[in-house]
Amino acid sequence: MDHIHYPNLASYLIDNKNTMSIYTKIYIIYVVCQGLRYLKQYDIAHLDIKPPNIMTFKNFGMKIIDFG
Repeated sequence: MDHIHYPNLASYLIDNKNTMSIYTKIYIIYVVCQGLRYLKQYDIAHLDIKPPNIMTFKNFGMKIIDFG
């Protein structure tokens, strides 16, 4: 938990909505799509993808959570 920068993607987007570049937005979409692609390889469906269900880290890595 030491590496978590924001609790989730929703709070990051709210805090940085006016200062994010288009490249940052594209990168966020790319990382989330890579995570979904990985899940598809193992036939896992999340069914509730939304910004509060994506954790963000200091190095701008992301993890999809809340599979329950």
